[in-house]
Amino acid sequence: MTDPTHAPVNAAHLAAWLPEQRWFRAKGHAVREVRPVSSVPLGGDGDGPAARLDLLEVRFDDRAPQYYQVVPGLDAVPSYPADVPAAALALLRAIAGGVERGTNRFRPEPGTGLPDRLGPRLTAALSDSGPPAPSLVRVLAAEQSNTSIVFDDEVILKIFRQVEPGLNLDLELHRALTRLGSDHVAPLLGAVEGELQGEPTTLGMLSGYAPHAVDGWAMALASVRDVLADDAPAAVARSGGDFEFEARRIGAAVGEVHADLRTAFGVDVADPADVAAGFAAHLDEAVAVVPALRSHAPFLHARYRRLAGLSTPVPIQRVHGDLHLGQLLRTSHTWWLLDFEGEPARPLAQRRAPRSPLYDVAGLLRSLDYATHYPVRDEAPDADAVRRLSQWSALNREALCAGYADSTGVDPGSSQQLLEGYVLDRIVYEVVYEATVRPAWLPIPLATLDRLGAGMPQ
Repeated sequence: MTDPTHAPVNAAHLAAWLPEQRWFRAKGHAVREVRPVSSVPLGGDGDGPAARLDLLEVRFDDRAPQYYQVVPGLDAVPSYPADVPAAALALLRAIAGGVERGTNRFRPEPGTGLPDRLGPRLTAALSDSGPPAPSLVRVLAAEQSNTSIVFDDEVILKIFRQVEPGLNLDLELHRALTRLGSDHVAPLLGAVEGELQGEPTTLGMLSGYAPHAVDGWAMALASVRDVLADDAPAAVARSGGDFEFEARRIGAAVGEVHADLRTAFGVDVADPADVAAGFAAHLDEAVAVVPALRSHAPFLHARYRRLAGLSTPVPIQRVHGDLHLGQLLRTSHTWWLLDFEGEPARPLAQRRAPRSPLYDVAGLLRSLDYATHYPVRDEAPDADAVRRLSQWSALNREALCAGYADSTGVDPGSSQQLLEGYVLDRIVYEVVYEATVRPAWLPIPLATLDRLGAGMPQ
C-alpha cells in the first residue's frame, strides 16, 4: 500500500535535514522542494509507525531532481521518533518473509537458505516473540554513501540512499559473483526492490557479514605509521613489509574477481584513441569544476595524446569502478571487495560501461599513494620520512601488481602507458571529489600532479 499524501515526515523539515546527511550527493545546491514519491509500511501493527520506507523526490533550481530513500525510525528525522531496532528488524523480517507492499518487493535470494540460515537470536526477534534487544542491531558509523545495518554480527543490510531507476550496480555484480561462487564478495542473501519512474528499482541488499574483518585502508595506515615511527635504517623492510603480503593477496583477489566478471558479462575491446578522448573530456569537465586543475591540463593532455597513438586494442569488461583500500575487507581467510556501485560522482551510464581492468588496478595504486600522504598531510615530513614513505609505496605497489599477475597471468606494468592513463584519469576524478566532498584532502591529489608534472614518481 502506497500513499504519498500520508508520508509521515514533514517535507519542509526534510529540505533542511537532507543536505546535512553524509550520503546527500548534491552538496552546495539549495533544495527547492521535497516531494514524497511513496511511503510504504514494512509490516503489521506490531512494527509501529516507524517501520516504513519513504522515497522522496528532491528538486533544485540549478540541477535535475534526485531521489533519496529515508527510513523514519532509523533516521533521526526532525519531529519523528526514532526506534532503530524496530525499524531495522521490520526491514529484515520483510526480506526473510518475501513480503510485498504496494510496489515494494522484499525478497530472499534464491538458493541462499534465508531465513533458515539466521541464528536463534535473530530468528526469535523476527518472530515477534518479545521486544528486540538493542544489541541485535548496529548501524555502521563509517563514512559511506549509503547506510549499512548489521544484525547480530550475522548479516548486513545496505540501504541505498540516492536511488536511480533500474537495477543497482552493487546488487547486479554481487548477484553475478555470488552465483559463480566467488570467495571475494560477501554472499548475497536478499534484496529490496521498489518502483521509480515506472521501472523496477533497487532499494536495498542483504549480504553475509564478517564480524572480525578489517578494511584495507586501516591496515595500510597502520603499516605506514609503523614505518614513520621506526628509527632503524631497515624500517621499510621490517615495518613496511608487514603489508606487502596483503598487497599481493589483494592483487590476486582483484584478478580473480575480474576473471569472474568476464565469465558473467563477457569482454569487448576499445580503441586507444577513444579511451584517450574519454580521459580528455573528463579532464575538461573537471577543470570547469576545479580551476586549480587548469595548470596541470597541458601535461595531462600530452600524456593522453601519447596514449591515443597506441595501436593495440584495449580489452574492456565490467569492473568494480571505484576500487580503493577502503572498499576491501580482510576476513579471516580472504579479501572481500565491497560496494560495486562505481564512482558516485559519475553518471550511471558511465559507471555501468565496461572499462579496462587496469582502472581498478589504478584505483588501488592511487589508494596506496594516499596511504603514504594522509598521515603527513598537515606537516612537512623530513627527507628521511619522505624516503621511507616512497619505499613503502614502491614495495606495496609492486606487490599488488605481482599478485594480480599471479592470478591472471597479466602484469599490469606490461601496459605502462595505458596504466598511466588510467592512473591520471583517477587522479582527475579525485581532485573533483575532494574539492566537492572533502576539501581538506584536496592537496593530496594536487600534490601528486605537481610531482608527476615535474617528472617525479608518485
